[in-house]
Amino acid sequence: KHCAQVLDQARRGEALELLLEMVDRGAWEVALAALESLSEFDPTLFRPPQARNILAAIDVMLARPVAPLHQLLLEKFQTTLRSAHAGAT
Repeated sequence: KHCAQVLDQARRGEALELLLEMVDRGAWEVALAALESLSEFDPTLFRPPQARNILAAIDVMLARPVAPLHQLLLEKFQTTLRSAHAGAT
């Protein structure tokens, strides 16, 4: 979980891939931390399939009871990502 929280500071392709993997395969706490870290990246860095996977993961996460701050961050990320990939998703 801590790794997912700090990987956004790297801003490198490897960090992006690791975070996406954490979203796909991590426990929900790890996936949540990874999504929050991914929200720090420029949304145009995500390829359309990645954006779709992230948006699906956000939907799953928002269906769970999450703290209000997490919910706000995820909703903001969801909006930003959808805007950046409006024609592709």
